[in-house]
Amino acid sequence: MVNKAYEYLKEKILHFELIQGDVISDYVISKQLGVSRTPVREAIRMLEHYGLVERNGSRMVVTSITVNDIKEIFDVREAIEVMAIKRLFRDDLITDTFINKVKKAVKRNQEYILKNDWEQNYNTDEEFHHTIVDAAGNKRMTQFSEVMRLQMHRARWLTSVIPNCFEKTMTEHEEILNCFLNRDEEGASNAVCKHLESSKNSFESVLASKQLLMMLGSVNSILR
Repeated sequence: MVNKAYEYLKEKILHFELIQGDVISDYVISKQLGVSRTPVREAIRMLEHYGLVERNGSRMVVTSITVNDIKEIFDVREAIEVMAIKRLFRDDLITDTFINKVKKAVKRNQEYILKNDWEQNYNTDEEFHHTIVDAAGNKRMTQFSEVMRLQMHRARWLTSVIPNCFEKTMTEHEEILNCFLNRDEEGASNAVCKHLESSKNSFESVLASKQLLMMLGSVNSILR
């Protein structure tokens, strides 16, 4: 029951059915799911752990997404992914199997970008980064990376209004892949940092621009 309530609430938050500032009522959710309030409360605690909800007085509400949040998330992502690359090279984990997984992730992401399938584009972009972190074999790094992924997921839609944003992503992913192919550790680390910095700047530019936010039609519904 806890997992059912957790997945139910998580999906509502990630797909904007519940937006920042919305109150999460264990009573209301328990009635919607036909379960007791106990598993719903546990699910809410799990969401708080992942940074999707927070306490506001006596209530639990959906967390906001600010420019500072974006900066902090990308700082953590950079630290994790650069360390993952260091471990991959140090422990001789740049194998043919790993390279093929990265190639597959790059190809899938490119296919969905060219199809203008933004939802699958986001999913395959996450797959690309997860492939790198997971291959490093550090469970705690993977766990922290998952927390950052969930916190970033709600912001993915922001970059859809930036021209050529996703084409740039394709190029940057290929640069990272080529560094792995050439067994270039420094190049791979620099390419990942460059890619994450570019992504961070894109998110920040949208959050800082009311004009771009209006293009999304989301000022009142998402950032109210």
